[in-house]
Amino acid sequence: MKFACYTKDLLDDLKNVAKCADPKTQTPILSAVKITADDERKRLVLEATNFKVAAQAVIPANIEVGGTVCVNARYLLEVVGKLTDDVVTFTLEGNSLRVDSGGSKFNLLTFDAKDFPTPKFAEEPELNVRAATLKDMISKTIFAVEKTDNSRPVFKGVNFQAKRAGSGYVFQAYATNTHRIACYLGGGISANDRNVDGFNVVIPADFLRMINAAVGNNPDNFIRIIPENQKVTFKFDNVRYSTRIIEGEFPPVDRILYDDNRTDTATFYTKELKAALEQAKLVAKNAEYNQVILQLSDNRIEVTADSNDCGNFSKCVEAKCDADLKIAFNVDYLLEYLSAAACNKICMNYGDKVTPVELADADGFGEYIYIATPVRI
Repeated sequence: MKFACYTKDLLDDLKNVAKCADPKTQTPILSAVKITADDERKRLVLEATNFKVAAQAVIPANIEVGGTVCVNARYLLEVVGKLTDDVVTFTLEGNSLRVDSGGSKFNLLTFDAKDFPTPKFAEEPELNVRAATLKDMISKTIFAVEKTDNSRPVFKGVNFQAKRAGSGYVFQAYATNTHRIACYLGGGISANDRNVDGFNVVIPADFLRMINAAVGNNPDNFIRIIPENQKVTFKFDNVRYSTRIIEGEFPPVDRILYDDNRTDTATFYTKELKAALEQAKLVAKNAEYNQVILQLSDNRIEVTADSNDCGNFSKCVEAKCDADLKIAFNVDYLLEYLSAAACNKICMNYGDKVTPVELADADGFGEYIYIATPVRI
């Protein structure tokens, strides 16, 4: 087995694929990346898996002798990352993979490729969503998932649904920890199969963070999302990722989204309330439930926090409120939403002090909604 390729191409895809290897596993082969030198197609296929997630990347290469080898993903990534020449050559010599580049030479120990659990990736039916849309969906929902281990697994992922809308489809995402819900309702997609109409899966948050980092920032890229049985595959550029979906039924959210008890509205500038809450958090983080109190009145919102350990805080921000109300929240639940919302002005629909509030872009079209449950006071 002998091949050569551009160092940068290899490094870029190793960074993506190596994320799916498990460096702490007691099964050594799961710490490896599998390299297949395809001499017919003149390409390299890189693969890694830890059984929960898997990745595959394909890059062009000059193949002298084809073959397959497995090598520790972390070691290989560190070696390739330090190479300074544009081209790197690999030669398999017995149980060692020799790496030559710019006068440097490494010999890396290998694993038997027969022991590698080669992952399978779904091909169809597929949904096609713009990279910018998918990244927006993830960033505006993922913060609301459950972060502790004391919960049902379904709350540790984001629920994605595809629904028919006229002649096309709409892509939606929901995340909750039972105390708040982040809802992205307006993602446009295209689909190549009518079976996509029933697409409804919960995808692990850790996997989505990996996808969000790997997708890049090219808004013209399209991501292919392919469900199959208990797995889902994401494909873009020359890379494929796969994960098991979280089993279990995601709770219905319509009853909470459309609550007739929210009869009043408050409107305020995002930046101003966020700044006040960040200051209040310095006190609230020492209080029970990280509690801050919002006192809504005609033309302002007073933000207060109190702690027996460090003191108290208060600040008023400009707002327009339909009705007076004193209501309390976990300060992190509000700050995380305001950071994700990325809009100039927020409208908050509210009822009494125990009714969950609805927050949305005051100048938007309702495509992104956040529901937060108050803390009892």
